[in-house]
Amino acid sequence: MTGTRTPRPALARVALAAALLTAAGCGGDESGSSTAPGSAPASESTAAAPSGSAEPATTLALTTVALSTVAPTTAAPAPADPWSDTAADDLGAVLAAADGSGDVVDVIERLFGNPIDVPLPADAALTVALVTAERVDDTWELSWQFTVASLASPAELQAAAIEGFADDRFEVGVLVTSTLDSGVFVTQNYPATEAADADGWATLSITIGPETDFGTATGRNHVAVSAERTIPVEGMADDPGLAWFVQGWLAEMPVADGLQLVKVRADLVSLSTTGVWLDAQYAPDDAALTFDELVAFYAQEFVDGALSIDASSPPADLSATDRFSAGFFPTLAGYDLFLNVERDLAKPAEPPVVLFNVRTEG
Repeated sequence: MTGTRTPRPALARVALAAALLTAAGCGGDESGSSTAPGSAPASESTAAAPSGSAEPATTLALTTVALSTVAPTTAAPAPADPWSDTAADDLGAVLAAADGSGDVVDVIERLFGNPIDVPLPADAALTVALVTAERVDDTWELSWQFTVASLASPAELQAAAIEGFADDRFEVGVLVTSTLDSGVFVTQNYPATEAADADGWATLSITIGPETDFGTATGRNHVAVSAERTIPVEGMADDPGLAWFVQGWLAEMPVADGLQLVKVRADLVSLSTTGVWLDAQYAPDDAALTFDELVAFYAQEFVDGALSIDASSPPADLSATDRFSAGFFPTLAGYDLFLNVERDLAKPAEPPVVLFNVRTEG
């Protein structure tokens, strides 16, 4: 099931000429920015030899992003609300699943688009949820990884998750047992059937073993599931068909004309706080689209609904700049948003990229 959303009026069409005038009018001033760890602020750059004269200005406008609402293997209804309207509730469900008080099965299916039905223990706590999509030539390479922890014994988990697993897309393959310092790990591999292989599925694996923290057993055991699939890009150029929680936020982001989606990632992260970090990478589908043009576009203000990105003041001379960070602590639905335009000055032939990152944390 697929659906499209009407772009917000305030983000309809933005011309590059106006962006360049705005940037030129305040060039040289220092701008505030919020960057991911290891990223330079907007007013900083990595010095290098000038890269030559700037490209002539062209019209660069906003692209309307229409996304599927669910993973290709699910049948959940299309969401009636924007991603930002339900993000807090969805994050609450993820956090409950992570501490063992929530519905893990619902979370990994509804929010992360889990395409594999593996029997899980009743006391399951979600510890790993990693979903990725990467464009490789004319295909999307999709990957799902989920791990849950439980107080059930390895024998009980193996009986439920491995012996109880049945899916017509996969055949029972090699069982691998590994003995490490932290304990015994059993991995059952399931090669895709001929029909499933033709549909893009690769080998599925289910691993049972002790949960570890930096190599030390925690006293719990885990069930880890990993699956991969390749689907054609045709008809899904800016839409790998992931779950709405994973990619629906992109429909609320400013995407400049001439950019195409090349990577999407959702990762359950437990550091000082627990949350889901959502990432996306865009690259030009036209080699003529320059770093300077993208910086001028993303230096503008984008404030509409749940999106808040203040105008920035990039350096007047960008010839020695390899990273520009937009806005001053920008947010989406109140969550930290990082928006960077980057390039490799050592490889001038390679196109620039635009990186989005939203950190939903509770």
